[in-house]
Amino acid sequence: MQNLMSSSDFFLLQQLRERQFEAKQLYARLTPCEQQVLELIAEGHPNKAIARLIGRSIKTVEKHRSGLMKKLGISSVCELLRFWCRLRWDEFIPGPRIPLQEAVPRPTRRFHETAMELN
Repeated sequence: MQNLMSSSDFFLLQQLRERQFEAKQLYARLTPCEQQVLELIAEGHPNKAIARLIGRSIKTVEKHRSGLMKKLGISSVCELLRFWCRLRWDEFIPGPRIPLQEAVPRPTRRFHETAMELN
């Protein structure tokens, strides 16, 4: 029995994948240290604990945190967590993983026009 998606489910999945693709592009601009600090912030660690975990000073962690927030255009921890959720949303959904490039092709202008007509 084939599991069919409704058009609204497909559209939502498409939007989530687009946002994830954009988030992955921004994430790739971060240095490895900034990426590590982002992951630890998302896990709920304060700066002092992050410094201890990565073997750096608190000032260095604060510098990495400031740098990653600036690169991402983010001004609060709440926005940072929203970014992390856009980056990792597919980890919270059960089922097989399909690589982003294979799952859904990049939308065309016509796709957006059709979607707007449906609303």
